[in-house]
Amino acid sequence: MGARKSVCSTVSDGGAILTRAVVELLDKVGFHQQNDHLILLGDMITKGPDSLGVIDLSLDVAASCVRGNHEDRILLIHRDLSSSLIPLKGPRESVDHPEKDMMDEESFSRGDYDQRKLAKRLTDKQVDWLKSCPVILRIGDVKGMGEVVAVHAGLVPGVALEKQDPAGVMNMRTIDLETHVPSKDPKGGVPWTKVRIPISSHTPLPTPLTAF
Repeated sequence: MGARKSVCSTVSDGGAILTRAVVELLDKVGFHQQNDHLILLGDMITKGPDSLGVIDLSLDVAASCVRGNHEDRILLIHRDLSSSLIPLKGPRESVDHPEKDMMDEESFSRGDYDQRKLAKRLTDKQVDWLKSCPVILRIGDVKGMGEVVAVHAGLVPGVALEKQDPAGVMNMRTIDLETHVPSKDPKGGVPWTKVRIPISSHTPLPTPLTAF
């Protein structure tokens, strides 16, 4: 990575301004691709209609990424859409819908049609980049901070990085101090950052984009 890291939290303002908002943030910190490296902390997609634009911008600046629950969901849908099983029709889909996908009835009941539509639009290059996003990104030693790792949601204290549960790392917001069981429920325990603080999209940064 470059000499300076620019870390951007969840890109979730909605609408087609997403890519422009990221560009404006990069300009604000004086981002230069030759010397800097952009790191996105997940949930870069499905937050608005410009998901593909966010991915393309990330590819253009050779950004690194952390996989969030939104990216993971779209990748799972994309994998299922690549199967050859007969599709189940949803209430907003044409009866003559010719494409095949594999989504169970439970998924249909959650109304995942927009996510399926996005998954179908992804190019192979975009899918490969999303797949390259690790659940835990080792940034390395940072002056004044020590060893730094980046995740989308959080980490369970006392558990080695390689033994963390990926689902928890992508979803947790709170944690039970006695059992160390993470939860997506903000009222399910104490904020996990009270125990351990890597860089996380569920941990508010000083600004939407922080350079160090």
